[in-house]
Amino acid sequence: MRVPALILFSLLASVVRAEAGSVGPVLYTTFTSFTFSETTSIDSLLHDFRGDIRSGERASTFNRADVGLRYQWLSLGYQQRYDYFLRFSNDVARTYHASAHDEVLPDGHTADVFIQASQIRAKGATLGIHLTPLPQVQLSVVLARLSAHSMVDGEASGELAVTDEDSYDGAVDFLLHSSEDLLLEMPVPDPVGKGYAADVMIDWAITDRWHIGLNVFDAYSRIEWEDVLYSDLHANTATVSYDENGQLHTDPVLYGYQYLTDTTQTLPRKYQGRLAYRLAGQHRLFVEQFYVPDYASQSALGYEYAFGDQRRLGGYWNVSTRAVGVTGQWHWLTWRMGTDNLDGREAMAWDLALGLQIPLFW
Repeated sequence: MRVPALILFSLLASVVRAEAGSVGPVLYTTFTSFTFSETTSIDSLLHDFRGDIRSGERASTFNRADVGLRYQWLSLGYQQRYDYFLRFSNDVARTYHASAHDEVLPDGHTADVFIQASQIRAKGATLGIHLTPLPQVQLSVVLARLSAHSMVDGEASGELAVTDEDSYDGAVDFLLHSSEDLLLEMPVPDPVGKGYAADVMIDWAITDRWHIGLNVFDAYSRIEWEDVLYSDLHANTATVSYDENGQLHTDPVLYGYQYLTDTTQTLPRKYQGRLAYRLAGQHRLFVEQFYVPDYASQSALGYEYAFGDQRRLGGYWNVSTRAVGVTGQWHWLTWRMGTDNLDGREAMAWDLALGLQIPLFW
């Protein structure tokens, strides 16, 4: 708990100016949702891989909704969020897809099993500090006091081989914390998670033409869980063996440990960078990067045209997902929306962000 407090106090102690141009309190609300899947459509991923698959190893969803009030350098708000980041071997997707569609894999087919997951569903109050340490630099730190009730944090690894149409040989190890039993589907008491997460945002107008921005979501995070399920399980098809005396021994298909425990969850850091260059007049080009270590790496190119004060319209192309979208601002309202396919059942990337800031002239 001491780290975020030290950050806030050190910022408050700095000799800085409040954000230039603040004339009164501002009521704000933002909604951000980004979902993508490399292997199959999002609809297929949510419905047991019922669609076609392609080569890929990652899927994720990042969703936040905020509402609050900001006055000069201080903001108070409320946040709800749902994140799910998933990484898996391509063999896992192929094998699961074949099983879901009753497809027969060739005898001797070997699948390297690897799954890594991080998930949280939480809500809570936010406190933001917004500073202008230099005329060209804006710095914001937003601390959220979170109450969480759903989580997954762990991985599975091993190897499976097809022996005939309906049988697999191999072994898989499961090591994870979760708010529900994902393996044996046994009832689990509702866990309780409490903690903090801090975001850091920096905007720097390098020159009249060049502008750079960096957002680090969950730059610091620590969620303390009580009574969460810990699973340390080993699944093995080699259940029959003989010792040196010829005695038969059998082992269970699944064995290990499951028990309720307390644990600390650290959320993956999410980096969002933007570099913009203003051409002659009101034209601007930009490059964006969204990066989550182990889970996601997305790049986008875009163009915007400003046709008045707080009025702009543009478009972008996500090089990684092939999604195409539009961006814009109309006075108090900002928006961003895009997809790689207008058919919702075939889309592998959704991107939606809405923001509204309403000045309150008290």
